[in-house]
Amino acid sequence: MKLTICLVAVLAALCLASAHARQQSPPFNESLAYARLIAAHKLPTVTHGQCFGAQGDWLERDKADKQNGPYWFQKVSTEELARMASLSSACATEEGEIHTAASATTVGTFVARSAQFQWELLHRAETILHDHALIESYLLQPS
Repeated sequence: MKLTICLVAVLAALCLASAHARQQSPPFNESLAYARLIAAHKLPTVTHGQCFGAQGDWLERDKADKQNGPYWFQKVSTEELARMASLSSACATEEGEIHTAASATTVGTFVARSAQFQWELLHRAETILHDHALIESYLLQPS
């Protein structure tokens, strides 16, 4: 009998501790999510070398892309795509501050890349919203 009471007491203590831990998690997750949102909307600080390294990498990926299939940037994760779009925008801003004829071409290249990446992000978001709307309308139909 004492063993049963002890086991029930231990089980109750574990349930309470687990419930308390679950209640503590959301504020941490919310602050972490908020910090990630702020970081995602802030342009990174870039150097001239980082920009040209990224541009070289993107050009190599363009050359390696197979015809009649999705482009390489359509195959990367959304998080990676958002990072590349942010990097490209930051590079366009960085290069735009130089004000030379060569930098004008470079700025145009980064702006074009940024537009490609942003368009793909927009397309993914629209697809998610469209699919969500279809699921919502399906679920709301009477049986």
